[in-house]
Amino acid sequence: MPRFKKVDFCFMNGEVEESFIADVRINADGQFYCEVPGQIGELIRHAKLDRVFCAYKADGHIQIIYAKDYESLITAIRNAIRETRKPEITETQVIRYRIDVNASVAVDDQGNVCPNAGWPNAKWLLSEAFGQSGAGSPQSLSVQACAMTKKVMRYPGGRTEVKYDLYYAGGDHHGQTNPAELLNAWNGQIYSDKAKEIPYSDESALFFHRLLLGITQLILMIQTATFEQKDLLETIAKCSNGSNLLPDLSNVANKQLPH
Repeated sequence: MPRFKKVDFCFMNGEVEESFIADVRINADGQFYCEVPGQIGELIRHAKLDRVFCAYKADGHIQIIYAKDYESLITAIRNAIRETRKPEITETQVIRYRIDVNASVAVDDQGNVCPNAGWPNAKWLLSEAFGQSGAGSPQSLSVQACAMTKKVMRYPGGRTEVKYDLYYAGGDHHGQTNPAELLNAWNGQIYSDKAKEIPYSDESALFFHRLLLGITQLILMIQTATFEQKDLLETIAKCSNGSNLLPDLSNVANKQLPH
């Protein structure tokens, strides 16, 4: 039968990219046809297209694709090839978080915090959990957390892509009724590669919500008591009379939380 055109194609066979040449011909009935690999033929067969049909060759591996017009033939092949490149997608809910600390921490053999390792039986804690702040440097702590949907896309060629979207457990960013909404009300979106993650649970979301609430209350208390010099002097005077600098925030942190 007359040859009409040759067209080059590439497709994924598992994790291997393969190629073939579609030698498009026209038969006596005016149909366009060509041979394609069995995988492509099966995908076209399962698509059940009106203007395209398949037939096996004698060896059972190569299929011949027929179409009433050239565009239908080529479109069917291209759509089948697209299917070989479509990723497998899995979605899970996670909590992504960052707890960054830069501090110099010394403790004695009883676990008491000391100003430095020169105190009796004290030693520096060299764990990476405390960062790399040298002795005498400012102590710092920052916490960020949010509930997210993790979408993992695994492509036939072996490439993996990961995307994240905020997760509200059926609510939205205005909600205040479920733990995911409460946690994400802190406007946290963590896409950094340095972030860690754990599987989502309501208990974990409430934990991080309370942690952020407690830290923010601590910041408010300290800055209110010390930012202005006159307030700092008043706070020092109160503490000299035996008052605690840090109040008990446990009752405040548990207010208006779901059970």
